[in-house]
Amino acid sequence: MKTLLITLLLVLSFTGYSQNRIGIRIDKVRAEYSDPKYALKFMTHDTSTYISYQDKLANIIHRFGRDSVCYKTYVMVPDTAVANEIASLYDVIYKPLSPNEWVVETPRESLDVELVEVPNKAGVPQRTFQWSRKNP
Repeated sequence: MKTLLITLLLVLSFTGYSQNRIGIRIDKVRAEYSDPKYALKFMTHDTSTYISYQDKLANIIHRFGRDSVCYKTYVMVPDTAVANEIASLYDVIYKPLSPNEWVVETPRESLDVELVEVPNKAGVPQRTFQWSRKNP
């Protein structure tokens, strides 16, 4: 029971802090994570810039376009049990569209969240929550 409570508290803090940088400029995200504890990593590929950091529960990657605005966030969760807990929590706090899809209403806009499996660097499928702007 104690382990479940701790996991839920971590998931709640994780879900509120790590996502929803969609529509935010790269300089603001960089400033938000300026504390060295985040050990930010930067990468540019094609027309996108990525900022990533390792959280207690997941690897979070924010993707920015040419305009330097975040348009996608990937939350890669290596522990399947934790990913399932997050999905269960999403079912309660967001609008579920399917077992692996949610709509998140924010004051600024609606966001889509999709749970998919993406291979990590070792090629092992990893549960990943992909946040993006809702298609009109």
